[in-house]
Amino acid sequence: MRFGFVGCGNMGGAILSGAISTGVLDKEHVAVFDVSPTVSRHWKDGGISVLGDDEQVTHWADIIILAVKPQDAVEALKQCGAGLDGKVLVSIVAGYSVVRLSRLVTGTPRILRVLPNTPALVREGAFAVSSDSDLRRDELGVVVGVLDALGIVELVPERLIDAVRAGAEKSREL
Repeated sequence: MRFGFVGCGNMGGAILSGAISTGVLDKEHVAVFDVSPTVSRHWKDGGISVLGDDEQVTHWADIIILAVKPQDAVEALKQCGAGLDGKVLVSIVAGYSVVRLSRLVTGTPRILRVLPNTPALVREGAFAVSSDSDLRRDELGVVVGVLDALGIVELVPERLIDAVRAGAEKSREL
């Protein structure tokens, strides 16, 4: 399966770097687009295909990782357009539920919501994953395999995922 990253800064970059360095993903099966020329150059210099915009990424990839800042998510999803139809959309965007994402996209992608945490940057992360009911088992397995390279992965019902986030935020205060 081909992975496309819409946004590939800190967290998206950590996921991509971890998956490549552990051999879970091959560079030839990955493409990225990031609005930052510096970030794009970093990936291009590392042998990753850098495409011209979000829409190109969605047309090229089977699984799209949405790794933009929350304030940029609506525009990024608009730019992805109809290319998301029938694809797997993995969102690591904070504050965007599966329902909210499904209302913002064009077409009917199968949606997976992931709550990462910052220790993922050093491959010691924990990921809460909530899947759309239409996601195929093999698709879920591939995504979980990528995340597993960066830490532990727990599947959580969408209705409980915000409680997981709240608990994780509280535990940092202790």
